[in-house]
Formats: sequence, C-alpha cells, structure tokens
Amino acid sequence: NSNNNNNSSNRHRSITEDSIASITGGDPPSPPLTQSANVGDLKRIMRAATHDEITLLEVKREEEEELLKICRTKVRQRGLPMSVVDAEYQFDRNKLTFFFQAEGRIDFRELVRDLFSMYKTRIWMQQLDKNGSPEDDGKMGD
Repeated sequence: NSNNNNNSSNRHRSITEDSIASITGGDPPSPPLTQSANVGDLKRIMRAATHDEITLLEVKREEEEELLKICRTKVRQRGLPMSVVDAEYQFDRNKLTFFFQAEGRIDFRELVRDLFSMYKTRIWMQQLDKNGSPEDDGKMGD
C-alpha cells in the first residue's frame, strides 16, 4: 500500500530530523508547507523515538491492517453502503478511528456497538469526502 510507505517514510524522516536537531542543538527543520498543509495540523517533534516505540508503531500498523479487514467484513455483513478506507489506533489504544467514504449519512450505530464489544475501546467513525479529507459532520463515536 503506497499510503503506508509514505506514512512510514514521514515518520522516519521526522525521527531523523529530530535526531539531527538534538545533535546540533537547534530546532528541527520545519517541513515545507504545501497548499494543502494546515499550519494548525503540524506537530512539533519533541524527541527522537526510542527503538521500543518504533517497534510498537510497527506492531500498531499491523494491528490496524487487521482491524480494517474486520471492520470491512462487519460492514458487508450489515449491508452498509460505505467503504472503510483506513483504521488508526491512538498510540495509547484508548481510541480506534475508522475512516470511511459514503454518499450521504450512514446509520452505523450497530456497527460501532459491534466494534466496541470486540475491542473495548472508544470507536470513532470519520467520514471522508471524495478527496479523502475529513468532513465536518461525519464524526460519530461511542
């Protein structure tokens, strides 16, 4: 999946930038801004990730792939007219977000209940527009 490769390289680049900044004593270089970048969305790099944290991120990505498959199966079983495109666990596993595309609004309350009963964590459904950006009114959680 090309998105995973991009995310992975961005994460490693950030770690490298932070490592360089800690060696030189300066601030990490800022990523170049593009027209689609929102300054409010940028995060400051606090320190380099430890080896254990990098390992945990790899495990988290593998789990997210499995969660995505399971959610897609549940969507098919319930006959919901939506396409689940990504899954993302918060690092602390207290929130699980599924990103989906659909025409109009979807009543996915039963799906959220199914997922919550399986994972015992907060479930968040984020609707994306046709360009893959979050829609303002596409949020629902349990």
